[in-house]
Amino acid sequence: MAKAEISKVLNVSLDKLFATICAYDKYPEFVDNVKSTTVERLSDTKAKVTYKVSLIKDVEYSLELNEKRDGDKATVSWKLLEGKAFQKNDGGWKLESVGPDKTKIHYHVDVDFNFPAPGFVIKSIVSGTLPGMIQAFEERARGRG
Repeated sequence: MAKAEISKVLNVSLDKLFATICAYDKYPEFVDNVKSTTVERLSDTKAKVTYKVSLIKDVEYSLELNEKRDGDKATVSWKLLEGKAFQKNDGGWKLESVGPDKTKIHYHVDVDFNFPAPGFVIKSIVSGTLPGMIQAFEERARGRG
């Protein structure tokens, strides 16, 4: 099992960041290792997304994502629906507007893989890629990615 989290303030509005996070079909354009996504809208605030990503090997899995927007706060949380690579994949984003074009984020993920891999490899996959991923979302939301 591997857990990772990151908290920081990004230089982008909550509206733009939330819209970028919820645009799951666009992830292959700017999120490293995401090869494709298939999005099925279950409601205005819920989606089933199947991801094909390149980790140690190419894997495919589906998550149920729940989106909530409440004034100057928002969340996007997920849980694993299916996928041979994972026993568990839960996590989410918590967003809070802290000024014009400033959003405090807290991102967390808790995964358990079904394939054997050394601990340092798992740690690298889960936590080592977070700073770059968060930066990619910020740049995309600001219109730079």
